[in-house]
Amino acid sequence: MTNRLALSLTLLFFALFLSACSTPSTGTLQPTLPKDDIVTRLLNAANQASGERSVELRIEAARVLYSRNQTNDANQILDQLDTRTLPTYLSLNIASIRAEHALLNNNPRQALDYWSYARFPAELAPDDILEISQSRSSIYLQTSDPISALRELVTGTQMTDDKQTQNALRELIEKTLDQTSLADLHAAVKNPQNNYFEQGWFELALIQRSDLSADEKEDALEDWEALWAQHPATLSSPISQQTPFFSGTALESIAPGSRRIGLLLPYSGPLAEIARYITDGFTTAMLTDGALNTHIETLDSTQITNPEQLFEIAAQRGLEIIIGPLEREYVNRLAELPNHPVPVLALNQTNSGSNPPFQLDLSSEHEATELAKRASELGYQTALIITSDTPWAQRLGQSIEQAFFRQGGQTLATLEFKAQGDTSAQIRGLLNNDRLLAQTMPRRSQSGQRVNVSHETDVIFMAVDARDARLINPMLAYHYVAKIPVMATSHLFEGSIDNVRDTDLARISFTDIPWRLSESSELRNTLAASRDNTHTNEGKFYALGADAWRLHSALNELSMRPGSYIEGETGRLSVGPNKRIIRRLSWATFTNGIPQLIKE
Repeated sequence: MTNRLALSLTLLFFALFLSACSTPSTGTLQPTLPKDDIVTRLLNAANQASGERSVELRIEAARVLYSRNQTNDANQILDQLDTRTLPTYLSLNIASIRAEHALLNNNPRQALDYWSYARFPAELAPDDILEISQSRSSIYLQTSDPISALRELVTGTQMTDDKQTQNALRELIEKTLDQTSLADLHAAVKNPQNNYFEQGWFELALIQRSDLSADEKEDALEDWEALWAQHPATLSSPISQQTPFFSGTALESIAPGSRRIGLLLPYSGPLAEIARYITDGFTTAMLTDGALNTHIETLDSTQITNPEQLFEIAAQRGLEIIIGPLEREYVNRLAELPNHPVPVLALNQTNSGSNPPFQLDLSSEHEATELAKRASELGYQTALIITSDTPWAQRLGQSIEQAFFRQGGQTLATLEFKAQGDTSAQIRGLLNNDRLLAQTMPRRSQSGQRVNVSHETDVIFMAVDARDARLINPMLAYHYVAKIPVMATSHLFEGSIDNVRDTDLARISFTDIPWRLSESSELRNTLAASRDNTHTNEGKFYALGADAWRLHSALNELSMRPGSYIEGETGRLSVGPNKRIIRRLSWATFTNGIPQLIKE
């Protein structure tokens, strides 16, 4: 870091000398001050100088103005400097001065903004990252927010490969964790917004600070090591000093005979949270199976951005299979590559390329196929389709119609349901597309009136959310078609049981993954013990990770034996055309507001 006091004195003497032989310049905005004022001299000198020296003089002028509490004048000078294009030492100098003044004026939010990474050059040296992380963390600590301070330090560890910097940040993380209250840690560990790295640190800290006996604590640490084998905190954990397998360092330190798996997921960026859920599901399934001779290498797909680079790293690290990527564009690029030196189980689908990897995905297309197949198995040949008035639901409705057509079915009409519209008029308008219904349905419906109607429609498909379903289903009964079966996608089930709220969903059959409908497995119980989102939509990604573990060693056998399958958390899994994993889903029917599993 720069010795800023020495810099200030040097600049001051230089400015006094230069301003003595110069005339004021009007080319740059500057405050109106007496001609002999030191700030005026510094700014005049800056106008005469060039490059870094000119910037240094302006910084010193702003520093003097801040010391006089002339904040607006100081900001006017510094706002003219683009800190993203300056040499980093100058950008850091500006951030330090401005943040310090903001804190003196009780404005920590502004101080954090001055230390924002967006204000600095894109390429930062390890020492620069360390200074920014420390500064941002320190501001949060001053505002009694240790968890945010920890997040800043954790972010810093992911922005550099420099071991010395990472070690320095790890020491700061450990020190801050020791000073964080247990109440704050308990709240932090349950936060579903944590990324993979944050969650690992929080869980480790709770174990280390727990009241467990020495033996219990050692067991808990060993479990943590197994679950978080590739987490940076393993270098700090006591167990990692004893067990090379968990250190995640040199390949030669891994136990002979260990299976080496690469998890290629977006551990940074907007999908980092989903990557953590998938990783948690994968590693928990691995531990549940007792596969402690497996070495997991976490690979960030936002950093390893092309297949050639990926396979080069896989060869260097001796990986036997790669799980991921999650991003569809990345999967498409893999499908276009003529050769895959290492097998890949992608976690999204591809519709391009002549050499696709295996693909396990959570696309709603599986639900469309499931609805159409089950309808066909039950002998249904004609259908009406209702979707919510949203793009995702409309796309899903089209997929259902296409899948039903491939099964030999016919769609009589579709409705894009508008929740703000007249529900009765919309439903009646849809039903009138059934010729027999239109002839036998009374012109005016009355509650409690018993009418025998005839219909051509065998089934009504619904791709709607829970709110719309609670409006639509009672209206179907009101218009005398309660006897027509209703089959829906998983979107109407919100994951938690509420028999009062969901009474209006009576008799609807819907499809979903076993993770949400079947009895809890050991895996789900393990995850639910420390997480509060396993039953939500985010919870499906735990299931995806778990099934990636279960599938990875069975892919070749499933490929060679048509009709074979394994039971997974996301469905009954088999290998289909184009190496895409087919997922047959579970079914349930709402009875008295509670989903009841339909057992085959």
